[in-house]
Amino acid sequence: PPPPHVADSMATIVRALKEEGMSLPPLSVPPLGKVLALMRAGQASAQVYREILSALDATVVVLNAYTSSPNSYQIASLSTLVQHESGIAADPNSVKARCLAAMEVIDEVVSTPQHSSYHRNEFVADPVHYYGDLIPFAFLERNEVTWRGRIKQAAAETAYKRVGDAADKLAEAVALDFWGISKYEGCSTDLSSSREERSPILQDIFNNMFAIKSIP
Repeated sequence: PPPPHVADSMATIVRALKEEGMSLPPLSVPPLGKVLALMRAGQASAQVYREILSALDATVVVLNAYTSSPNSYQIASLSTLVQHESGIAADPNSVKARCLAAMEVIDEVVSTPQHSSYHRNEFVADPVHYYGDLIPFAFLERNEVTWRGRIKQAAAETAYKRVGDAADKLAEAVALDFWGISKYEGCSTDLSSSREERSPILQDIFNNMFAIKSIP
């Protein structure tokens, strides 16, 4: 059985939840063991960190709403249970400070939901490369949509630059070799000067590649 003070805290919370007109806000907590294993192995995805961020945010909301209210005794009881289960001091102010610090660290790297919503050909803050008719957008979308909007560009500037340089080099090669354009001018390249009247590109969606339809 738990120590007497822990049992008293459990009884206090159960009693409060049974009373009419009082309920705690919903709080979805990710499975602790699985999350810790993924983080230690360096395999936690952006979605895992978003779930952690959501749980931390809900915890801060609960602490702000109830710590100074007439129902603050519930927070004290919950803190006792947290301290008993984790073995770490769980003073409400300390827990809040640690939650805010962790949220700040995660938010510096991971794109939050409002930054990662996908809309046709672009993320709100992380657009897929687009070269008009020069390269099939479906090809670029398929290769970039799996990782766009996961982390913020500022957290991986070098990697994002390499992707951008590779995409630009691919677009230039396609413009010169496939379309037969004499000069590549980036996104402003005029396809009307091409020797091709129709797109010379054939896309193979099953093998994730595209090729020229016929030998020039």
